[in-house]
Amino acid sequence: MKTKYHLSRLVLEKQDDAIICKQINQYGVVLPWTVFRLMTFGNLTSFLIALQPEYRNKVAAHISSVLNQEDKIPAKILLSWCNAPRYLRNICSHNGRLYSRLHHTLPAFHRSDRELLEIDLDNDGKTLLIYFIAMRHLILSMSLESQSFWNKKLQKLLEESYREQIDLRHYGFSKKWIELLTINIG
Repeated sequence: MKTKYHLSRLVLEKQDDAIICKQINQYGVVLPWTVFRLMTFGNLTSFLIALQPEYRNKVAAHISSVLNQEDKIPAKILLSWCNAPRYLRNICSHNGRLYSRLHHTLPAFHRSDRELLEIDLDNDGKTLLIYFIAMRHLILSMSLESQSFWNKKLQKLLEESYREQIDLRHYGFSKKWIELLTINIG
């Protein structure tokens, strides 16, 4: 029932969208892939929470299917990783700042990502870098095109930080963050 509620609410919120209107007129329903394409991280997190644990585990297993055994994403961690970007988005949308602060809604640590972390004992890893590490891990389960897109965005962040003289250590990034976050493709 919770799942139906969340999906129905999403469709009602987007009822004026051209694709939604077309599918309702043509098929009498909104097709599942259309619903998932319209979901925000908040919608996705609510949907995953509403799923029975058996189905949540199946979603996590499907997302992890392309990963090595040690990189598989448990459902509990997947939920945490979906909630973390929502937290960051809410900070930004309410004119908060991401830099020089400790974050308290942290994504869960994946056992394979522990070696990527260089946790400063003063802040327990509560900086922005931990979100990037979680995003990197999710992107590992995506297409090579998505991985390449990620690497290009990291490179752009590096270039802009140099050009604008932004010290990424204020965001919790270590000196070798680019090496830690870049995905080795091929």
